[in-house]
Formats: sequence, C-alpha cells, structure tokens
Amino acid sequence: MALIEGLAGSAALAVGIFLVLVFAQYAKIRDSAPKGFSFLAAGAVFLLLEASTAWGKGMLSSAVPALDGVLGGLQLLWAVIAWLLVLGGTLFVAKELIMK
Repeated sequence: MALIEGLAGSAALAVGIFLVLVFAQYAKIRDSAPKGFSFLAAGAVFLLLEASTAWGKGMLSSAVPALDGVLGGLQLLWAVIAWLLVLGGTLFVAKELIMK
C-alpha cells in the first residue's frame, strides 16, 4: 500500500476508480458496457484534476491571495463534473450488467 499511502481525498478515489477499470478489463466485463466504463474513466480524470487544483490552491494561495477564490471555484466545478460522470457511468454499467 506504499503506492497510495500519500494520496488522500479525490486522488485516492481516482486511483480506486482506475483500479476498478483494470479489474473490469481483467474480468472481461469492460466490453459489455463500454459507454459506462468510459464515463467512469472520465470521472476519475476529473477527480485527478480536482485534486491537482486543490494542491495548486494550497501552493499558490499564500503567494497570490486573489487566486484563492478562483481556484476554489474551479475545484468545486471539477468535483461536480466528476461526481456526475461517475454517477452516470455507474448507472450505465449497472444497467448493462443487469440486462445481460
């Protein structure tokens, strides 16, 4: 677990979603719902974007206080988009797997 020991929050969730995608490919169920798994992958990318924006906000807010509000708004936007993509992908995958 040393690989993800330093990760927290959104970055850890993104790594978890990427692991789900890897195991879905290994179990050969990824091809049964490609649209849903693509949404999950896009959601994980947006979670990484949110985590990197949070990191940048922490680094830059002391140097340039005016960026604090802008980066906070971007961080929220990325989190909402990621949540919608992960929710949609989960619903697509569940629907496709139940119908098979």
